[in-house]
Amino acid sequence: MEDKRLFTRGDRMDLVRTETIRAKGFAGGYQKAVMPSGLTVLLYPTEGLSTAHCLLGCKVGSQDCAFFDGEEEVHIPAGVAHFLEHKLFESEEGDLFLKFAKTGASANAYTSFDRTCYLFTATQNVAQSVDILLGQIGAPYLTDENVEKEKGIIAQEIKMYDDDPDWRSTFDLLGCLYHNDPVKEDIAGTVDSIQKIDRATLERVHRLFYDPRNMVLAVAGNIDPDEALEVCRRRCSQAPENPFSLRRERVYEPREIVKTYAEESLQIAVPLVTVGFKEAPVESPFDRVVDTVILELLTGETSDFYREMYEAGIIGPTFGYDVFSGDSYHALLFSCETQKTGEFSYCLYAAIEKARREGLPREDFERIKKGIYGRYIRTFGRPEAIATALVGAHFQGCTLYDSIDFIKSLRFATVQARFAEILRQERSAVSIIWPKKEER
Repeated sequence: MEDKRLFTRGDRMDLVRTETIRAKGFAGGYQKAVMPSGLTVLLYPTEGLSTAHCLLGCKVGSQDCAFFDGEEEVHIPAGVAHFLEHKLFESEEGDLFLKFAKTGASANAYTSFDRTCYLFTATQNVAQSVDILLGQIGAPYLTDENVEKEKGIIAQEIKMYDDDPDWRSTFDLLGCLYHNDPVKEDIAGTVDSIQKIDRATLERVHRLFYDPRNMVLAVAGNIDPDEALEVCRRRCSQAPENPFSLRRERVYEPREIVKTYAEESLQIAVPLVTVGFKEAPVESPFDRVVDTVILELLTGETSDFYREMYEAGIIGPTFGYDVFSGDSYHALLFSCETQKTGEFSYCLYAAIEKARREGLPREDFERIKKGIYGRYIRTFGRPEAIATALVGAHFQGCTLYDSIDFIKSLRFATVQARFAEILRQERSAVSIIWPKKEER
């Protein structure tokens, strides 16, 4: 249902479009409001919880290295989105952490391949903290001096992640799978690439990408929706003068992989192996749900593969899988710490081919579907999970409840048809992180 409200700011009247998103089986639903500035606000109040979680998401990430500013095609160094995230925590009055400390909120931020998010958790003064967040992110404090200083800080962060085996294994694997897509590059860039970042580049990216129409604010938990919405009205009442016309330039990525193997050595005790399959980017976010069901059927803790590999000592508690997906990329990853790296990859390929010959275990389908459905439902018990899911659903063009409805209605035939298209060995690669001085 739609509820149109008018409010006054200065000498002009502004329209806030609101609606309540509901789903069968869920009490109350949540409120969606589009501010005159174009910012989408999602408010999910919950009873019985003491905390609130706020997430402000901007659809800009490490992949956004090429875009158009008007008619000009722009290419920027790797790591700009992450660099800008750092600088938006700084102001002339002090950093964002100090401002939030006065309201009792705990703040943080992160950059991924396709988005940058700013967040806080609070038990009180939620509306005040929302006001701080919107005011800070909308007005970056950038000088030539503080940009140069930040390069040293980010360089240390990059070097720290270079020693993280999970991080290195993932990016080594992505380098095997992807020729051109920026997803193969570290989110923070490299020590060399960040040296090319200057204030003008950061200001341009902020101007183009940090448009309210490219952002979403989600607040969930112990909140007063009216108070939060009033803050957003005050901060976001100005309608934009021009249409939103950001154009991204996506590189061509062939279906074939670059190479089948990568390795390096770090200071670890047990080898870490990651096997990845390069898939075509999905057209629907629900394909990711189907892939999750397939991976659970093949390698979940109740599967024959998992039981046999565990009993043989090939895998252990560190084994896991991931549906690694974004606008321009989609890959299915399996990883484990194991001394038997060759056996792990061989048995994984063999299990996939066996399922292709004999079919996926239909008798496990309903149980696994119910388990995944239960995991979705459990997110509604944690404000941070709700807010994160709200932002993710918005950027995927759906509602918080759509994935739940999809998994409820999912049929085994759909899973079978999808399985026939994916997990092909010719589009897979293996990455291994060895302990230093490992005899292999």
